[in-house]
Formats: sequence, structure tokens, C-alpha cells
Amino acid sequence: MDSNKMPHEQNINLDKLPNFVVCFDRDYTVSVNPHPKQQAVPLSWVKHLAHEQTEVDVWATGNQLLREEAAIPGISEAITSWRELTLPDSVEQFHEYVPPQARKPSRKEGLRLVKVVYDEITAALDIDIQFIVIDDVDLTQLESEGWKHYFPWDFVSVIKNETTSVSVPIPLEEVSEIPLTKSDCPESYPPLDYDTPKPLTYLSDH
Repeated sequence: MDSNKMPHEQNINLDKLPNFVVCFDRDYTVSVNPHPKQQAVPLSWVKHLAHEQTEVDVWATGNQLLREEAAIPGISEAITSWRELTLPDSVEQFHEYVPPQARKPSRKEGLRLVKVVYDEITAALDIDIQFIVIDDVDLTQLESEGWKHYFPWDFVSVIKNETTSVSVPIPLEEVSEIPLTKSDCPESYPPLDYDTPKPLTYLSDH
């Protein structure tokens, strides 16, 4: 084994790695709590991207209620992934990305944490994963760090006009707008695996 590599770097299930990592804010972004004056991303699109498209990984990086409403990982799963990937080998770097438990990670810290999890997995590979964030707050500052930011209303527009790499069938009829937390939601997706978040499943020993 190359002594310069982390043990997991030689045990990646390459065929399972996503082409896109898409992060959603919730409030004023997704239809469960839409912007009063702008178009929100339908919850059905979030669920479709997360559970019907194998080339897309979807995360909740705003209000964490979206984790349960769409059965997608969030900040706690990103922390779990980062801990398993780096500790005890990189304690200082872990604390750089995950703030003390006394405070919640900021919006930008959470996004950086999600990205660095994938960067850690693919560090020794020639893999190009596209990172996209949909948020009503202007995050174009993160584009210099490898992110593509869309305001929710712009994301709706590019999806409908098919001018972005990620696609959603329009009209999307097989997935409902009902949160998974509601008893009348017709979908039944697998619950979140808190011990082995999705990024960790790309390692062959999981």
C-alpha cells in the first residue's frame, strides 16, 4: 500500500460514486416553506433526485427538518462521515471543518464539510464530481471553492429549460409533494442510516 494514502483510498467502489452532489437549503428554498414572492423548488424534485437518480447525492444543508421530510442526509451525517474518514489521523483538520458542539455549523461551514467528505474519498482518483447548492441566500462566494450556486427560482428555471447538467422529468408525476413526515405521504423510502451515511457506502469495506 502507498504509505502516502489513507487506507480507504485504495478501496473505492468507483461505479457507485455520484456525478453530482446537490445540497438544498429548506426555508424560502423548497416548497415545504416557500419564498413569499419567488418560486420554490418542489419537494418532489428533491425526493426524485435523492431516491430515483443513482448519479446524484442529495443533502440537506439548511434547516435540518428537510432530512426527515425527504429522507436525505444532513450535517450530522456529514460529520459522521468526516470523523470515520479522518480520525484519528487528522484531528486538527476535523476541528477546522466541524466547529465545537456548542454552536451549529454555519451555512458555509456545512457546505464545505459536505464537499471535503467527497474530496477525502476521491483524493487519489481522477474523479470529477460537480457540487451544486440551491439556497435563497447568495452563496456565489463558494463558487471559487468548486460550488455552483443557484437561487431556488433560478434552479426551477434551468431545470424546466433543461439548461443544467442535473435533470428532472417535467412534469414529475410519480413522486408526491407530501413530506415523508406526513402520514398521508405515499412514498416509503429507506430511513437514514445514521451509522453509515451514504458517502461511507462507497468504501468497499462497508
